[in-house]
Amino acid sequence: MSLFTQIAIAFLALAIAGFISKFLKSFNPPFYIVAGILLGPAVFSIVNNEEVFSLLGDIGLIFLLFYLGYEFSLNKLVDKKKVLGLAGLIDFIVNFSIAFLLGMLLDLSWFYTFVFAGMIYMSSSSIITKSLIQLGAVKKEEGQVVMGIMIFEDIVMIGFLVIIQSIVNHDGFELLSISKDIGLAVLFAFIVIFLGRKYSSYIDKLINLKNHELAHIGFIAFIFIGVVIGVLFGVSEALSAFLLGLVVSELKHKDRMEEVILKFRDIFGAVFFFYFGMTFAFESITVPFYILLIISFVAIIGKLVSGYLMQMIEKCNKDGGLFIGIVTIPRGEFSLIIAGIVAAAEPQFANVAVVVILVTSFMTTIIFYIINKLCKHKEICVLSKQFLNDDHKGEANEALS
Repeated sequence: MSLFTQIAIAFLALAIAGFISKFLKSFNPPFYIVAGILLGPAVFSIVNNEEVFSLLGDIGLIFLLFYLGYEFSLNKLVDKKKVLGLAGLIDFIVNFSIAFLLGMLLDLSWFYTFVFAGMIYMSSSSIITKSLIQLGAVKKEEGQVVMGIMIFEDIVMIGFLVIIQSIVNHDGFELLSISKDIGLAVLFAFIVIFLGRKYSSYIDKLINLKNHELAHIGFIAFIFIGVVIGVLFGVSEALSAFLLGLVVSELKHKDRMEEVILKFRDIFGAVFFFYFGMTFAFESITVPFYILLIISFVAIIGKLVSGYLMQMIEKCNKDGGLFIGIVTIPRGEFSLIIAGIVAAAEPQFANVAVVVILVTSFMTTIIFYIINKLCKHKEICVLSKQFLNDDHKGEANEALS
């Protein structure tokens, strides 16, 4: 089958997966992954050109992380430093520690236990941010706490990716090599932020050109060239894109490019999840089914426990802690990025990541659906109606579509 036909079928499948997700009032990414599993080598082998879809997926990853940096804002970091520090630290200590302990119990090496803990700890910023917006919870106290957690995880992700990428590149823990890679990453970050601020007027002029075609092409070139330079510094594409997004987030005319960024993120981001579905191989799964269930269970319980602890410490309403816990359950792009770094040596990590993403995403939708139905029909309201309010785009499970 020709490459163009495979691409056409893949995008048709992604569109169908998106419609099914909307109909079931769920998240899109797990359905994209399922589409990749079904059409990829694991099942029907209709779409099997992994090299091309890997490239398209890398473009999706770049725009997923670029948009994350674009939404991040250094000013927002300062404004939320209290929530960021406390809520983020609680989330990290609870979820990273539980996952690390589980990794040790699974008899993983120290390095892979570290990788496993990071993969299970980090939530999906893209899914959670969209959920908060559609639930009308962004400006609520609980929504602010969740955003603080997401920002904290973004910061942890930066250092985490540098460390594990360095260890993988040098085939072992070498303090000198890791220090060098961290130094290069910090240097690149400093150069990007410093030059971005110093010459921000030139970038602003580029994106504010009256000729939209030139502005868009020039802007995309700016992103890709920036990522290439980052790779030359030994910085991953994901981290380079995130730093470039930080620069653009402070520009005066940044809103002119938001639609372009979102379109690239949505189109190629879908391919990113589809590609990981393609790489999923049933026959290569050596992890017992009950272990996969335990891992998924730990991923869910950890977020609920950290949400409860935040409610106690931050003195939120009791259901506020439950809301924080449920909303932060879904795993997504970060788990796949981490798994992808070690996939060559340990392909099981990619398989585990796919399973955890599917379970946590679907379970979050199911939990909200059950809570909503209990409150609406049985008057058993686990969450108060401020989180299940028709004024905020209807039912909670519908808000997650």
